[in-house]
Amino acid sequence: MCVRRKPMNDSIRNGMTMVKHRIRNVTIMQQFHVLSHDLDSCLHSCHLITCREPTCTTSGYKYDPSAGCFRVVKRIISTADAKQECIRDGGSLLLVNSEEEGDVLTKELQAQNLVGALVQGSRSNAADPWKDDNGNLLPYTGSGIISNNVNANTVMGYVQGNRFVATDPNSDVIGFICETPVTYI
Repeated sequence: MCVRRKPMNDSIRNGMTMVKHRIRNVTIMQQFHVLSHDLDSCLHSCHLITCREPTCTTSGYKYDPSAGCFRVVKRIISTADAKQECIRDGGSLLLVNSEEEGDVLTKELQAQNLVGALVQGSRSNAADPWKDDNGNLLPYTGSGIISNNVNANTVMGYVQGNRFVATDPNSDVIGFICETPVTYI
């Protein structure tokens, strides 16, 4: 990820204008190569941007570009205890945001011989929409929610193949997935 560190000053703006004038008389393809090289050199030498690598600071978490920093835990545990363990790590139950993220999770579940795991999502009853821990509608629910007609308070489980399942929050789960913020070094 590249982030802008400070605003462009007049000397940099003047340097970019000189680069623009210098390349007026060359072909379009040459212009592209010269300009991109000069711009890249200028930005890095002037410290306008810094490229940093994503990493997970919490031990036991892995980074994936589609899923961020996450950890799959295979253990029988209550829903409340699973949520608390994620919070102790500085995160939360994982919120599945896309099909790509679901594909990553499916591979991880398969690697750990888990059919599914608890993820972020809950509702008060069958008539209510599924929401994340902050009360927002879930951004992604895959190819459907299994057992969607459960009338009680339910939590969300993720099942291999980008599917979700409604689960009783008072029953134990066999696995859960935590996520923590990605940091850049």
